[in-house]
Amino acid sequence: MHDVNFFATYKSGQSKNRNVIIFMISLLLIVLLINGGLFVGRKIIFDNLRNEIQSMKDFIDNPATREAIAEADKIRNEAELTSKYLELINSVDGKLNQMDQIKSMLLLNISQLTPETVSFRSAQFSGINVVLTCESSTATGPMDMYHALIESPHFDQVVMSGISIGETGSSFAINFVINPEGGEQP
Repeated sequence: MHDVNFFATYKSGQSKNRNVIIFMISLLLIVLLINGGLFVGRKIIFDNLRNEIQSMKDFIDNPATREAIAEADKIRNEAELTSKYLELINSVDGKLNQMDQIKSMLLLNISQLTPETVSFRSAQFSGINVVLTCESSTATGPMDMYHALIESPHFDQVVMSGISIGETGSSFAINFVINPEGGEQP
């Protein structure tokens, strides 16, 4: 005869539950270890960041560093000013290189339009603006020169001012703008 053990199924069910319980406890321990590791790792990383930030603050607050930053700002400002000054000098140098040519061409054009009765007392050149102060031995000399300058393609915005006519002739001033090469203004 065969002995039937009624508790065998109960024991096998308990052993299956025991495996599940061991698995659940193991899983819970693994999750707790991972969370603990993450917590410790985060704390270490944040502590290192705090220490690094504090060391940077200390470096910035250091009087020697502040002095070096102020010196660097001063040098940067001086470099910008020097650069602007160099640009101005270069532009003046370029204009001075063209000055002889402009003045000689300009004076040639003006002398060709000036009547013989007109003589110059002063001339001022400011970029493309010219102011001439003249004297004429005849009363018609100023108007002759004024109309010649108006009709010339080399000059624009011709204005005559300060005309005084006397018994010995007349004095007058003429202002105008130079057109490069007889064309439009730049």
